[in-house]
Amino acid sequence: LSLHDALPICFFERRSAPLTMGGEIRGRVWSFSDVTARARVEAELRESQRFLSSVAEASPYWIYVFDLDTRTLTYANRSILRDLGYAAEERVADTSLAAFREYMDPEELPHLSRLLEEWRILADGQPRTDEYRLRHADGSMRTFAGREVVFARHPNGAVRHILGTLSDITTQKRAEDALRDSLQRNKAMLDANPDLLFVFSTDGRIIDAKAAQEGDLYAPPAAFLGRHVSDVLPPAVAGQALDAIAEAHST
Repeated sequence: LSLHDALPICFFERRSAPLTMGGEIRGRVWSFSDVTARARVEAELRESQRFLSSVAEASPYWIYVFDLDTRTLTYANRSILRDLGYAAEERVADTSLAAFREYMDPEELPHLSRLLEEWRILADGQPRTDEYRLRHADGSMRTFAGREVVFARHPNGAVRHILGTLSDITTQKRAEDALRDSLQRNKAMLDANPDLLFVFSTDGRIIDAKAAQEGDLYAPPAAFLGRHVSDVLPPAVAGQALDAIAEAHST
């Protein structure tokens, strides 16, 4: 309701009751209360909730609130089991911790028990990080990075709700495993090589060196690693090395 075109809109709450005279209803009594301040606060709250909901829906992370008393999710921005490929009938109870056990590797269960205990003693403002593994509908295991903080406490100070996020790091973990395996294979080959081995950058800097015995090197690696061959070798030998590096780089 606007009382004047130049004034802001005001909100009133209307109430009415029958007007009884001589045992008969003769009319109604109306009353109006100015609730403009309350209405504006409610409108701002709805806008804030809409904003937070939009942010959660657009987030690439899974966001959840876990109740330690009931061991269930009280909020989740979306179903992680749905994103893992499970049909609706397979995830009807995907808010309970007991349901999630079915999608975890049995080796993870002791980890889960430890997690609950660590949540109970988590300090306010202290993030906890961890990794979790869940089974995809295709049978493969997916790895998730988790981050959790205390969201709410009971009046006695005990932790009640945990706010957490999950992000799928399976591809990253597989890349790290592949790199680690590659480094181990390369090290094994280098260790089996009886000859001297040097690794150069294209501009002639010595990146790495390997010898069957350290005494086979003219100087310890710390004396030449990272330096240019022209700073380490005699000019004639350095020139030959640079020519060989250029030839190798061009092929």
